[in-house]
Amino acid sequence: MQIIAQHIKEEDYPSTDDIASYAEALKLYVMEGEIQDKELVRLVSNLPEPNVIRKRLSDQEARILFQTIGYVWKKITKKSIIEDSKVMAKPDTLEGNYWLLAKGILLNGVNHYSIIKQNFELFRTLLGINAFAMHEKLAAQPNELIKLILDHGGLRVFVSKDKRAYFQLTDETYSKWGGKKIRKYAFKKKMVKLLDKTRPYRGWESGIYITI
Repeated sequence: MQIIAQHIKEEDYPSTDDIASYAEALKLYVMEGEIQDKELVRLVSNLPEPNVIRKRLSDQEARILFQTIGYVWKKITKKSIIEDSKVMAKPDTLEGNYWLLAKGILLNGVNHYSIIKQNFELFRTLLGINAFAMHEKLAAQPNELIKLILDHGGLRVFVSKDKRAYFQLTDETYSKWGGKKIRKYAFKKKMVKLLDKTRPYRGWESGIYITI
């Protein structure tokens, strides 16, 4: 299997920490038997451990490694890491329900609960959530699972047909990276709600509107 080098602009590369997180997710896919192709399994197995990528590799070495990670990721998920991270520049292509994660991943689905269920291991790995906690919330009411994701750094998004965008996230996520991401969108109207982790979650009605 030949890996064709990707032509990636300097500013489009994920950070070394993000590259390590993608490698971690791929290794988890292998452990869980989610990857069947033997060649892809071999490529993932040969990747350095995430902590090695974070602590020992230079940015340039991590970017070279990303050629393999990006290739395998697209083969498995049918999505490009780079294209997903740049989708915010094309708001006209967005409509419906999405989860946006700090690692530059934008996931779409029928509803926010089903998106989590369909990408269970990805959410768990990238957000650092305990597997038992995830399974426990899966057996509860949908809002409990959604709150778990929000509390751990997920950004809930809904885009209407007339390009009005609704965002819901914790104040912590907003200050760390969410606010910056939301500002990059050029929607007709943006409505942002900040959540308090300590308060009960009641879906979209929860949170305080802020101007952005």
